[in-house]
Amino acid sequence: MRAPLLAPSLLLLATQSQQQSVFKEALRWYDRGLGYIRGTLASATNIPGYEILSIMSAAILMSFFETINSTVDSGYEQHIFGAVTLLEANGPETFTSPEYHDIFLAVRGHAITVSFMTGNPTCLSEEEWLTIPFIGIKKSPSEEINDVLLAIIKLLAQLRTSTVVGVGHSEQVNMQEKVLLNLCYLKAELDRIWNEINHWEIHNMVDAPNTLESHYTYTNASEARIVAMHGYARLIILLLLDKFPSLIPSYPAEIMNENYKESQLTQASASIISAASYLSQFDIGCAYLRMTLPVQLVAQGSPSSVQRNHAIKILRDWFAEKPLKGLAKKALQNITYGDHKLTFQ
Repeated sequence: MRAPLLAPSLLLLATQSQQQSVFKEALRWYDRGLGYIRGTLASATNIPGYEILSIMSAAILMSFFETINSTVDSGYEQHIFGAVTLLEANGPETFTSPEYHDIFLAVRGHAITVSFMTGNPTCLSEEEWLTIPFIGIKKSPSEEINDVLLAIIKLLAQLRTSTVVGVGHSEQVNMQEKVLLNLCYLKAELDRIWNEINHWEIHNMVDAPNTLESHYTYTNASEARIVAMHGYARLIILLLLDKFPSLIPSYPAEIMNENYKESQLTQASASIISAASYLSQFDIGCAYLRMTLPVQLVAQGSPSSVQRNHAIKILRDWFAEKPLKGLAKKALQNITYGDHKLTFQ
């Protein structure tokens, strides 16, 4: 466990001090940590219960190294998928215990980010993983939003399946209609959650109309991040529904109105940008990890050029100033080359 802990810690120190010797030492410990993780995953089904916490924590710590300074293109994703493999090997019942529940929530949050980065759902989108670890626990708004995001990931995979060679046109349309109907249900669920958390988003008395960066403010970083993830889920659903308007005949007429759709997209984007700007005041690495994709999607999907440009500026600032070079660089590259996992046609 020593190597996975030392590697990202030394890398942060190297980044701050700009000392090449510290950077080399960080890489040395990272290599040791890789050996530890790989050896563990080779026997994932035989890990003693008392080692589960330390091993999954090690996988997350190693992923932090990749977010700060990528060694390979998909290093962050590989570490998180490794942690998910450990979850799956131990089964959802293990994580009903308070002893293991927090590490489950941590892996779940990162797994959502990685699934949207890769377009691949994990076992965490399955019903047993959405329910069993939460038996006897009232889900927080944050976890309810995570449930929606996990459902979206699964629906995106189904949409891609509907376009593969060999699927007939009528079957394709039928599959797409079912997915879009489920997206409408998820949008209604987000509306319900919003009624619980909308007071966390505070209108600024002095707005900055040319940048939208201070459109809203928040009382703490946790609430800002949760509002942003709600905006992210909402933005994804709105963009997907906008791709197939003719397949949603029962959808409310006002939603099909172009001005209404644009205002909804702009509103969700404003929440994300405002939260990202608010979070930029803090050095909370975990918050930035989950914020890169929402900001990236604003840059790719907002109807407002002002919002798109400001989202790119935020990511560039994070790349330059925050311990997030790996993920920020990837997000900026995806914006430049038009790559995001909402593309399935």
